[in-house]
Amino acid sequence: MAITVESTPLERGGRAGIFFSGQVDSSEDARVDALLDAIDGELRAHGLAGLADVVRTRIFAASRPARDAGSRIRTARLLDGPGVSASSSFVEPGRFPGGDGVAFEGMAIAGAGDGTKVVERYENGGPLCRYVITRDLVFNTGITSILPTYEEQLAEIGPRVLATIAHAEARLGRRVIPTVITAHVDRGQAPGTGSWLAERLGLPGVPVVIGRCDGFTTPGKLIEIGRAHV
Repeated sequence: MAITVESTPLERGGRAGIFFSGQVDSSEDARVDALLDAIDGELRAHGLAGLADVVRTRIFAASRPARDAGSRIRTARLLDGPGVSASSSFVEPGRFPGGDGVAFEGMAIAGAGDGTKVVERYENGGPLCRYVITRDLVFNTGITSILPTYEEQLAEIGPRVLATIAHAEARLGRRVIPTVITAHVDRGQAPGTGSWLAERLGLPGVPVVIGRCDGFTTPGKLIEIGRAHV
């Protein structure tokens, strides 16, 4: 049940940070917890404040039950407390040749854990936050839809994306500019081009990075949209 962790330096809005990825070939609570301990240690080795500096996370799992198991640990350590972050989760069995496992990837920004992280929660009281602000950077939790078709889901997601941007602008008292859109699309669905997706979401000209996956939190979801802003 080996744990692997990798990290790459990055820069966002003039601030240094780390992109990290880690994986364990088990979805048992203790092993997922140990994976997050290893990620915390990797970030500290690069001079960051461990999980407290994390602002955006994605969880990948070998199956929906494994996703649910990994999400239990995520809820305790990355959706609350110092490590609270904008988050997403996906089913991706191709990452796990042994048939079980959980992976985390995400972004940590130096100074995000200094106590100034601003977290906006959804009104439904669920564990996911709507967005996380660290000084001049805004990171959004992924937005999905359960409407029947891809086009209908995009039509619902687009206004929700724009409403979240407007909400962050009102909270900050300034304009919030999207710098990149991430779109994870079910492998059975043709995603369209990045420029087409940006237009459909009401954000023409914003770069789109398209990823593929085999499932989301619940069946029927075909796409998830996340964003980073300055």
